[in-house]
Amino acid sequence: MKEKLSTWESQVRSVARIIVGFLITLHGFRNAFDILAARAGRRGAPPMALDVMGSVGGYLEIAGGVLLILGLLTVPAAILLCLVSATAYVMGPMSRPSPWPIRNGGEEAVIYIVTTIYFALAGAGVWSVDALMNRNKANAEAGTA
Repeated sequence: MKEKLSTWESQVRSVARIIVGFLITLHGFRNAFDILAARAGRRGAPPMALDVMGSVGGYLEIAGGVLLILGLLTVPAAILLCLVSATAYVMGPMSRPSPWPIRNGGEEAVIYIVTTIYFALAGAGVWSVDALMNRNKANAEAGTA
């Protein structure tokens, strides 16, 4: 059973990468252009850490999210998004100090940090521009050998 499931790992990673890239892109549009804003009054919950990044962080989230969706330059894009999320986590809780992400609004940033580290280490998956370029490069090298 484990072997059968492991054969689908690259495809599942590709789907997860696309979903995470899309969600990060939505944050970028909210930060850069002030659209798709969260409704006020989230039952007294603190604002999300990613909301403090401003327009520069929004542009980085849009660019990195699109690169993740496409699976293009996945490792550098994932590292960039990890740094953006880590910066948001550190900057976000300043007004509400607490070591617990659920109390300081940083749980979403922590999830993005962990998932982008995973994509930086594991790569884009089989359904990506990176994989296509690697296949073309391998075919070209095999043809010249």
